[in-house]
Amino acid sequence: MDPLERHRLTALALGRQYCGRAAISHYSALVVTGISTYAVDLDHVHLTLGATRQGPATPPARRAERPGGKPPGVASRRKGLILHRPIGDTWYPPPTEGPGVWITPSTTPIPWAIVQTGLASGGLSALVAADSALHRGVVSAPDLMSAVDRFRRYPGITRVRAALAGADGRHESPGETRTAHVTRLLGFDIEPQFEITAEGYTYRADFRIVGTRVLIEFDGAVKYGGDRRALFDEKRREDALRRQGWTIVRVVWDELDDPALIRRRILGAIELVKGA
Repeated sequence: MDPLERHRLTALALGRQYCGRAAISHYSALVVTGISTYAVDLDHVHLTLGATRQGPATPPARRAERPGGKPPGVASRRKGLILHRPIGDTWYPPPTEGPGVWITPSTTPIPWAIVQTGLASGGLSALVAADSALHRGVVSAPDLMSAVDRFRRYPGITRVRAALAGADGRHESPGETRTAHVTRLLGFDIEPQFEITAEGYTYRADFRIVGTRVLIEFDGAVKYGGDRRALFDEKRREDALRRQGWTIVRVVWDELDDPALIRRRILGAIELVKGA
């Protein structure tokens, strides 16, 4: 089975097993709800316990590791499952039972799950999920900042807050999110989803370097899916753009791990259009 689908089904099963006591959380909640993920460990499902009825939970300690080797905020861990301590005084209701089947069990709110993902897997993982959720319209920028504030006492929240400052719902895929992230880190100001009309054709580039006639395109491995007509149309639009003085820098997945290469290409393209 595909690892993503296996994780989704396992998360649903464990969510039902712990119904009323815990909710599907972190990137497991994102997988269940169809939000894009990046660089997450699909071998482990994350659940977050609800607070006890005696009162709110104690926030996690501010040290790198608790006695026994458990990271901050982790209540217990076994093969394939990580149970996290409650978030404040949150109590999760049991899922509703339908005719012969269980309705999807409780999940933590998507903004919380995005921040939790960043705490567990890094800022870039949170950023990819945030862009996906913003693009789908299921969260807003204030939702994300409110979630960051809720987790403000958790170790690692500073890097998550910094990453989410670059969240932009105009990015349509994890590849575009990563391309934008790398380009910004290199110091370039970019404009996503830039539209140009050239020789009767409308072309929407993933990014334009602001103040230049340089466009950046992220090319995924399945962008055209073997569609020769789509390839032909793409080439025709690109030729029309070049005749009007635009230069296109194309980036693929592997190259995103080499920012120096991307910087050289962008600077070379800028010099090229200046000399045209």
